[in-house]
Amino acid sequence: MRLEIDLLAKTVRLPDQLPAALLHQAETKSRRILDLLLAARRERRRGANKPRAVLGPWGRGGSG
Repeated sequence: MRLEIDLLAKTVRLPDQLPAALLHQAETKSRRILDLLLAARRERRRGANKPRAVLGPWGRGGSG
């Protein structure tokens, strides 16, 4: 599946041919992806050299 993410408009577009049975799950997951990307952009704008909060402790060298 391919989706279109517009970071400026903060929107996600799913394919028109997506089966109805998968629509809710695809909407939820695509929204999570958008939220993660936007959070990473906010962190970068605040001076972080790599994503921090969106990775959790396992991405920062901590245990877990």
